[in-house]
Amino acid sequence: MKPTDLTPPEYFDDDHRATWAKVCACIKRTVPATTVEAYCVELMRWRAAEAHLAEHGAVVTDRDGEGVARNVFAAPELKVARDSAAVVQKLSKSLGLTGNVA
Repeated sequence: MKPTDLTPPEYFDDDHRATWAKVCACIKRTVPATTVEAYCVELMRWRAAEAHLAEHGAVVTDRDGEGVARNVFAAPELKVARDSAAVVQKLSKSLGLTGNVA
């Protein structure tokens, strides 16, 4: 199936659909729709994690009932961002994408 013939999954919201359209416009060869779907999902997950980190920071402080800091640790979104970035890079290669697509 040609990339331009691909239809985005029904569950995609407007942002996912916009990313889908940009990605499909850049793909020059036949690829499975599931690969495009995985790329879009991971890219949006990466963006969401980065947006959360930008707003809330990369450090989480666990406080007791009186507001006293007990533990400080890395925000879970750091791992999500790293993992999603790695998947996006891998899928970019399998889709033949180069540069800034979305």
